[in-house]
Amino acid sequence: MAAELVAPDSRRTGLTIAWIVAVVVVAVPLALNLRGHLWGSTRVDLSVHMTRILATAMAVLLAAALCRRLGGRVLLPVCLVVLYGAALTVTDWTTLAAGGAVGLAALSAGLAIMLTVPAPTFARAVVETLLAAVIATVGGLGVAGIDAGLRQGRFGAAVLFTTVLGAFVMVFRLGAGFHGLGRRGYVVAGGAAGLLLISIFYGWAFSRWGSQDLVDGVDTLRDHIRHYIYAVPHPIEAILGVPALCWGVFMRARRRQGWWVCAFGAAITAPSATRFVVSGVPIQSALVSIAYTLIIGFAIAWPVIRVDQALTGSRGRRARRVEEADALRPEPSRFAPLL
Repeated sequence: MAAELVAPDSRRTGLTIAWIVAVVVVAVPLALNLRGHLWGSTRVDLSVHMTRILATAMAVLLAAALCRRLGGRVLLPVCLVVLYGAALTVTDWTTLAAGGAVGLAALSAGLAIMLTVPAPTFARAVVETLLAAVIATVGGLGVAGIDAGLRQGRFGAAVLFTTVLGAFVMVFRLGAGFHGLGRRGYVVAGGAAGLLLISIFYGWAFSRWGSQDLVDGVDTLRDHIRHYIYAVPHPIEAILGVPALCWGVFMRARRRQGWWVCAFGAAITAPSATRFVVSGVPIQSALVSIAYTLIIGFAIAWPVIRVDQALTGSRGRRARRVEEADALRPEPSRFAPLL
């Protein structure tokens, strides 16, 4: 009887380890191929066909993980991804490559959110947010491997919109539907959605209708900021993405509706999945920019979480510690099916 109980867990652990090893094996050559772009050193210089094969393998691994996490069937989505990757590699059709890049980026960003687990403390919430950003960034290596030659602005907006839409669909059941949000949840979700739409529309309108003087002024401001602090933080990621994901995993340890807040974490995972598409940015400046973004985001998330605890009755340090110790809402482990 003991062997029968241990066997499924051992098999799940073995599959998880095999999946992680496979992701690393695929990601390493993609990262080495980008080395010249990032560090200015000699690249591996894989052919476009080879990088797209590796990108397809990355998409297969991520799609399988997402299907398993959502409790769905793995075989059909994986076969569709393989067929799409084969068509992309053989035909070299630009539109197909663009669609594949957007799809893989959105898949990476969505999986990064789904692989988070509830965090009873703020420190654990920070770790979960960082882990989600890392997972999306690893998927972004495959996005760069497709080499679709897209404009960063439109591409980033398309990935962000697709990720948010997909996240809403995925968390609809996980978050107990719209009726479980409550009045405060509607206010939070509505405000976050409005901020996200404004940022997407502003970026699109700025690139389409912005005058040359306005564009030059913004570029000059960025240059001044970069001159004094070496890098420019990413506003939407710092103001919305990091706080939403950090607060969402913290809330999920207490209420199922925290999944709805996590959905807006796409504002940090989607840009992470498209990070390597941008060229001409020194790796040192990019790393500092990411660090600034995370610091600002966590600085916003901390008081938001404290206000949330105060509104639920956990006022005072001792009361918060007791509440955090009792925050044990059950949820499957990181690589176990959620449904």
